[in-house]
Formats: sequence, structure tokens, C-alpha cells
Amino acid sequence: MSPLRPAFAGPLPLAFLLAALCAALPCSFARADAAVPDGPGAPVGSVNLPPGHSAGEVKSALTAAFLGRGWTIKSSGDGAVVGYLNHRGVEAYLTAQYSDSVISFYSQAWKVDRAGVREKPDLPSGWIANIKKDAVKDLEKASGRL
Repeated sequence: MSPLRPAFAGPLPLAFLLAALCAALPCSFARADAAVPDGPGAPVGSVNLPPGHSAGEVKSALTAAFLGRGWTIKSSGDGAVVGYLNHRGVEAYLTAQYSDSVISFYSQAWKVDRAGVREKPDLPSGWIANIKKDAVKDLEKASGRL
């Protein structure tokens, strides 16, 4: 070992140092799709449904509305469907909580930069309106009211 070279120099200790440094960086530098939000988000409206629809029909209509608009279904369980879309500089999670008589919508959305880093909250109201409209239209079509 050379007296001019410290004992901790070399590729392996440097790798450990870089790994520790990366782990200490704030979460805001993580890719946007890495952090799934907790909870449904802020309420952004609801739709009252006419009688005669089962919860299963509502779930199917919501799923079709999300997929028809290019959203990904992140979860779909009893009483809620969660859609995800990252498009045109906006990342959004839209939760639709439903029963046979009402659908309540909740949103968590952000403007994102080209690298996918969340910059600030956003409300994609046009996207939300389209999902609402498409779900209601699908239910009306299924019941023969359209």
C-alpha cells in the first residue's frame, strides 16, 4: 500500500459512500410513479345514479370509463376503483368510491417535469369530467335509457 494513498480509497468504499449518499437524498428526487399516495385524495364531486343499477354494474362502468380514456387501473375492490394517468406533464390518481346509488370522486394530481418529478399539486378537471360523463353514459346505455 502506498503511503500517499489512503486506506479507504478504491472502488468498493466509494460504492458504499455513493449508496449511502443516494439513500439520504430527499424523496422528491424519486421518480413520480414510485410513490403511490395514501388515501383517496381531495373530494372532486359526485354523481347521483338513478335506481336500478347494481354495484357490479357501476364498477364495470367505471372500469370501462377509465380504460376508455387511457387510464391504468391501480386497484379495483369492493366499493372503489382507483385509476392512474401520467400524461402531458400531469400525473393523477382518481379514486371513484361507489354504491348502487352514488359515485364519489377523489383526486390526487401533480404537475410533473420531464424527468417525472412531481412539482406542484394540480387538478385535471377536464379529465375528471370525462370519466364522470363516460361512466354515466355507460350505465345509461346498459339500462337502455340512452
